[in-house]
Amino acid sequence: DANRQISEYKFKLSKAEQDITTLEQNVGRLEGQVARYKNAAENAEKVEDELKAEKRKLQREV
Repeated sequence: DANRQISEYKFKLSKAEQDITTLEQNVGRLEGQVARYKNAAENAEKVEDELKAEKRKLQREV
């Protein structure tokens, strides 16, 4: 009975370690996505500011 419990705990430990590895990989992937989205948002805001400035310039010329 003790051997069965030991085997069961070893299996649970192995599964938990696999789950940890999977979660760590997910964290890395999601951190990469966050960085890309943040960069895209910053670029979009920059373009928006440039377009607003261009619009003001054109409206002054009219």
